[in-house]
Amino acid sequence: MAHILITSGPTRQYLDPVRYLTNASSGLMGRCLAHAALKLGHHVTIVSGPVEVSYPESADVIDVVSTEEMLEAAKHAFRLDARQEDLPMLLQRSVCKSVMTNGSLASR
Repeated sequence: MAHILITSGPTRQYLDPVRYLTNASSGLMGRCLAHAALKLGHHVTIVSGPVEVSYPESADVIDVVSTEEMLEAAKHAFRLDARQEDLPMLLQRSVCKSVMTNGSLASR
């Protein structure tokens, strides 16, 4: 079976010691994805920002706070030697594939 990496929850990009930028991610999608992957027999690693949800006990969970910590934890989880500038391209390919498959991105 595959080793699945899931990034979940918000991150905090600190502007200074007091202020930061974040997002409203709850971690619920990450939890659902982890449950589905585990049910199929995959090994799951979750790199998670600060959330209130509980992840499946059989998943490996790495807790992070900042964007940089999430990047480093994700790279370490698969022992990648990827450069930061490579990761947005991987994400962009994923989004483009989704758009091409589904015809459009769902809006809220």
